[in-house]
Amino acid sequence: RPGTDVYYMELARTYAYAGKQGYLLAALDGLMREILDDPNRAVSMLANTDGWNGILRPGEGPEEYMHTRSPFLSYNPVLPPLPPRKARRAAAKYKGAIVYLCCSSAHEKRDLTYSLTALNRYFTRRYPYPVVVLHENIDEGDMDDLALAFGESSRLLVFEPAVFGFPDDMPDEERRAIEAIPLPGERGRIGYRHMCRFYCYGLFRMDVMKDFDYYWRLDSDSFLTAEVGYDVFERMAVNNKVYGYNVVLREGGSLIDGLWDTVEKYMRDTGQKFQSMQSQWNGHPYPCDPGSCMGFYTNFEISRLDFWRSPEYLRLWSYFERERGTFVKQWGDAQLHYLAVSLLLVRLFYCSYCYYYYFILILCVV
Repeated sequence: RPGTDVYYMELARTYAYAGKQGYLLAALDGLMREILDDPNRAVSMLANTDGWNGILRPGEGPEEYMHTRSPFLSYNPVLPPLPPRKARRAAAKYKGAIVYLCCSSAHEKRDLTYSLTALNRYFTRRYPYPVVVLHENIDEGDMDDLALAFGESSRLLVFEPAVFGFPDDMPDEERRAIEAIPLPGERGRIGYRHMCRFYCYGLFRMDVMKDFDYYWRLDSDSFLTAEVGYDVFERMAVNNKVYGYNVVLREGGSLIDGLWDTVEKYMRDTGQKFQSMQSQWNGHPYPCDPGSCMGFYTNFEISRLDFWRSPEYLRLWSYFERERGTFVKQWGDAQLHYLAVSLLLVRLFYCSYCYYYYFILILCVV
């Protein structure tokens, strides 16, 4: 139905599949303006805050504006030429990997196909880093199709089964009880809860990741929309950065129930104080309170793996794990990563020239 988030998202997805970049961005611009017209909605800190105000002519609707007058319709990114083949990188310069987790459905497989196409066009053809696809429900035929979509970069693809699981010390009876908890919405699915724990703990212990120093996470429905103008792993290494992010949002309700109490207990027990990110808290002394909490949009993040394997992080994680927060209370990796970074790190990197969008909210569109 026109005017809804789903309408704009599916319109953008359709244009992505058709390769119509200008219409795609016009639809995403429409989605953001629709969101901005509602003052109660969380929005990107980079967004234009005007919504549709002053944009539409008398009698003109958003649909007409997007398809006839949007400035994005003329957008046609010109890719810089590749250097001669002999001068191109033959291998990755740093020990970094791009990581996807897919696919619980045919819908996700289709999205991953286009995400890989965009990744090759805008990054890996120039910077040949391995792309690790952690998967479920992908067969050899799917792998061949994805390799074909990835084009000249297909040699970089690594397929590895994803391994989800409960904590080793969790009794079978507790596991069965958790699987039976009827939590609401998409985030209530047991698969989603496993995914959140995986991105906070399991990923960093997989054998396939042991030889890498950095990972860049993208979701199957995260799409680059313009050339990435630099080697993101090199930028992290040269500047001695530990965590890179693009967008921060605030969420509340049942998604953070009890989270701040756990963080306060950790801070009392350890004497740890927040090290970074204070400028984003809008004058509040902490990033969380009983009603809401800051979080990274973790469908785009770059980080050193040794941070997530460090004794300091594992001690903090033990507090979250003890509460079974990702399983029982729907704590997401977005908030848990934000808390870990703001408590334990000061060397952050804001990815200001990585343009992409995600099919929940536009994050940064050129």
